[in-house]
Amino acid sequence: MKMISFGKKLKIARLEQGLSQAQLGGLCNVSQPTVASWERNAHAPRRITVVRIAAALGLTPTFFTTDGPPDALPVDGPRLMQVPVLEWPSRYAALSAAPVRRYLPIGTTAQRPIALPLEDMAMNAIGPLGSLVIIDISDGDVEEGQIALLAQAGERPILRRIASGGAYFETAPLRGPAMSKEIGAHTIRGRAVMVISEL
Repeated sequence: MKMISFGKKLKIARLEQGLSQAQLGGLCNVSQPTVASWERNAHAPRRITVVRIAAALGLTPTFFTTDGPPDALPVDGPRLMQVPVLEWPSRYAALSAAPVRRYLPIGTTAQRPIALPLEDMAMNAIGPLGSLVIIDISDGDVEEGQIALLAQAGERPILRRIASGGAYFETAPLRGPAMSKEIGAHTIRGRAVMVISEL
């Protein structure tokens, strides 16, 4: 059985969504001629662009690399966002002025996502140091067991796991016991929604 080309699959998926080449290009931050050249198989997009295309069309990237029915995303599923990867601020109030290292395209249901590098050995059970923690800083509940971004006046924000019905927070070290502390004057400023380990 002959595999359908990337360009043909792209055109089929685009037309099924009722999008023009220009509209799809707008969703993927490329020009209409670029989309046309993909559909003609004149050149192939980069892998990260395939992720953007798939998200814009409500598909997973595997749709373009395998034969068979596409893996559809749920209607209320993640949307592709360019999430700012920030430097850790010295205090929470400085977060809005924190330097942006770059933008990371990810599919997420978070309302106001930011990405911060995991630098705290006390939290290395959630991912390797250097991983990016995607944090939703919109208002919302943080449940027990979830990782939260905590801030206290004049101190550097920290990531900690919420415990004891929200009265305590604790570390999540890879080795050794977790250390608990009362929330006290700390304020929950966001919740971690995913950890991305970059190679």
